[in-house]
Amino acid sequence: MIFWDTSAFARAFLPDESGHEHARNLLMNEPRNAGSALLWPETTSALLRRARARGSKKGFDVSGVRTILESFEIVDFNATLAAAAFEFVDRFLLSGSDAAHLATAVALARRAGRRWFTFATSDVDQAAAARWAGLRTVTPGV
Repeated sequence: MIFWDTSAFARAFLPDESGHEHARNLLMNEPRNAGSALLWPETTSALLRRARARGSKKGFDVSGVRTILESFEIVDFNATLAAAAFEFVDRFLLSGSDAAHLATAVALARRAGRRWFTFATSDVDQAAAARWAGLRTVTPGV
């Protein structure tokens, strides 16, 4: 199972980003993918904002993203996970959303089994925190 942070997941849809092919291959070849509920709005926002910044009047067609995310195991973010995220912010100075994704991944890894679990991120600080928490990582574009 691959648990996706937005930084890695969005790369699968951005052909001009470093790590695009790596992220796309991981996404297309992994039978089980997961993410925090934050993955939906963060990815959509990132892709639409990128398109607008490049002058696109139509934005970005998010239907492909939606189709893929509908096949994901999506984990809700709750108060328990918020408390765990606080610890990652405090210890590693991660952003709130990076800490939320990581706390959610750690909780799912405990349930699913770390042996079969990989955390995908394109953020080096978040990857270091994930390894500290005992997760195997993959870092497209890093």
